[in-house]
Amino acid sequence: MKKNGKFGKEICPLFYIPNPTDSEMGDIIKKEMNWKEDTSREYSKHFDCIAESFTNYVRNKIYGYERRICQYSNMIRRKEISREKALDLYIKDNITSLPKNYMEVLDYLKISENELQEIIKIPKLKYEKYTSSLNKLFTILMRFKQTANSTHM
Repeated sequence: MKKNGKFGKEICPLFYIPNPTDSEMGDIIKKEMNWKEDTSREYSKHFDCIAESFTNYVRNKIYGYERRICQYSNMIRRKEISREKALDLYIKDNITSLPKNYMEVLDYLKISENELQEIIKIPKLKYEKYTSSLNKLFTILMRFKQTANSTHM
């Protein structure tokens, strides 16, 4: 429980109930909502998102990685799949090729392929460019302290 302000408290009740695994969530959605699974890939955590493969593709183009790596790591930690299975899924899921619904998502977003390429070309933001004045001051003080300590030894 976390205190917010003078009187408010934040309670997260979902932390106290067991969560279904990803495959159990898929089974529930299939059963309750007649959902049809995307068969182009073996695994998708985002059952409800038609743009997941698209966003993974774009994220991979921009940053060189995508969300699946984190998802697979979490599944390994929760013992839902083995490391070998995660590596096999990762290799099978060819993220560098265009997703099947690439044009469908572009049409939905009302952007052209050229506009997407322009978005992908935008330089990545780096944390170092946006450090606060306080962080810069702290860095200067730490360097000063390190210099002072090294001269006294």
